[in-house]
Amino acid sequence: MTYDQNGLTRHSLARLRPHMGFLLLSTVSVLATAQNPNQAQSPEHVQIPRDQDTSPRNWLDLPIVKPVIDCERLASVALGAGEVSQATINSAKLVNSAQGPFCKVTGNIGPGTVQYQVFLPVERWTQRFALSAQNILTIPRAITNEPALKGQLVLAITDRGGPGITRETPWTYDNQQKRIDWSYRANHVTSLAAKALIKAFYGQSQRFSYFIGCSNGGREALSSAQRYPSDFDGISAGAPVVIDSVHNAFFPGWEWEANRRSDGSVILASSRLKILHDAVMQNCAPSAGLIGGLLQTPSACTFKPAWVQCSAAASDTAKCLTSEEARVAEKLYRGPQDDKGRLLDLGGFPPGSELYWKLSTSAGPANVATNPGRALVRILSPSDPGITPAVMEHSFHFDQEWFGKVARMAPLWNTANTNLRPLQKRDGKLILWIGAADLTVQPTSVVAYYEGVQRELGAQRTDSFTRLFLLPGVGHCGGGEGPGQVDLLSPLMAWTELHRAPEKLIVGKTAGGTASEDRADPYSQPAAKTLFTRPVFPYPQWAQYAGTGDPNDEKNYINNRNSSHHYYKYTTEISKFFSPDNQHFYQVKNGRLVVEQ
Repeated sequence: MTYDQNGLTRHSLARLRPHMGFLLLSTVSVLATAQNPNQAQSPEHVQIPRDQDTSPRNWLDLPIVKPVIDCERLASVALGAGEVSQATINSAKLVNSAQGPFCKVTGNIGPGTVQYQVFLPVERWTQRFALSAQNILTIPRAITNEPALKGQLVLAITDRGGPGITRETPWTYDNQQKRIDWSYRANHVTSLAAKALIKAFYGQSQRFSYFIGCSNGGREALSSAQRYPSDFDGISAGAPVVIDSVHNAFFPGWEWEANRRSDGSVILASSRLKILHDAVMQNCAPSAGLIGGLLQTPSACTFKPAWVQCSAAASDTAKCLTSEEARVAEKLYRGPQDDKGRLLDLGGFPPGSELYWKLSTSAGPANVATNPGRALVRILSPSDPGITPAVMEHSFHFDQEWFGKVARMAPLWNTANTNLRPLQKRDGKLILWIGAADLTVQPTSVVAYYEGVQRELGAQRTDSFTRLFLLPGVGHCGGGEGPGQVDLLSPLMAWTELHRAPEKLIVGKTAGGTASEDRADPYSQPAAKTLFTRPVFPYPQWAQYAGTGDPNDEKNYINNRNSSHHYYKYTTEISKFFSPDNQHFYQVKNGRLVVEQ
């Protein structure tokens, strides 16, 4: 992956059928009168004791607040000083949508060219703001639970300060400000601009602020939690690229590297993956838990070539893999490594995901999915504009020298800072989640980060504001064989506003709802049939079939609290990235990145 994804587009919605035993989209009661701005409370003043919270709602019942000025007048509003002193407003106009009328504001924030759009509800704003991390400037559909469907949230998006890095655009070479904006600044200044617009339009500030994203959007969400803990009250970070500097250098091209002979010919073909998959499912079932064709804890199982390798005397390889093919599979499970077997990233493909492996057949890793050259130009930003992705690709090797080069950029790109005390102290909430069959971001990296936070803060303290959910059989931000339809915003709102921690997520598999990996879009169609539902408990807990009742109904599962079933191992140099206060803030001086003091 080299950030060709759009981030999150609609992962927060699951419109699953109520006859399956649950209804994710709760009904919200909305008052039709506007609140006096002087009566508004800031989020830190909202305290709801757990023993008094008996409401079935997933959010506070906040009154509607109407605008105090016309939409067009926002075009002349001054957004303030400080970090948004160079912000401009290009336009402010009314637009209609399925969620009702919005005041759409567009603008730019310097230095650099961070573009942003803010959509402010005209009729039914309930004092909430949400930023969606996506790579396109269109009306956000990422946040589509009940309040959003009724046009009750102010929504904002940004282009992160530049186009996607899948294009060979000038900013990927030597525009240092755009690297800062892309890494961490764009969402921060967009949130500041959006909040200034909210104050001007409604005459009061928002009560609650949320950030949701997946893939690179998940990285951005996690970056906000670490770098700007005061920006958002609740954050959902899906499949975050935690160790961006090394992951996007080594992981995208590893499949091509591991699956080629010296003459460039392919070793393991896609047509052989069913043999591998069947062997893995059979042998991993006892340790990883096999329910409905899905491994519950793939990390509990370590692939062994003997499971699938043909005997030395075998003449028919139709039902087994050759020793050469089995070695390739072993490399893909283990992850990028140098010629001495030292890991260069944190893990490889999860067991059970074999049917979704996209084994390339090209003569070189030239396509976006497997080309590390594009990511290398972004990560390292060589000063010579002539160093294109193709040039970088030619000189790149899976070795310790290149590991050292990209690792030096970790303080800029990585989101592995385990010190979340500032977020916890201001009562912020963080939901981490990832598909257990993710082929783009290894689940091991997200677990490693979560456990790093536990080591830093203690397990009990971490659990009070941060929880991790692994979705069995689900791919990158959706897709795969598993239940990828999940409402993440509603439980995040319940935790943030009602202090009701998410004890489980209800996830579902819906006909026609499978997401493509490049859209990051686990979104169920309104009239689609629900195939099955599951509960997903916070890591390291996992769901176990109770033994009776319909196995397709989440009500018939219990919480298996035996954490011994999780065996994530990351005893490599990579684990050193997971430490406290390991990020820097930067500024540009004389065309170079300089660490702020």
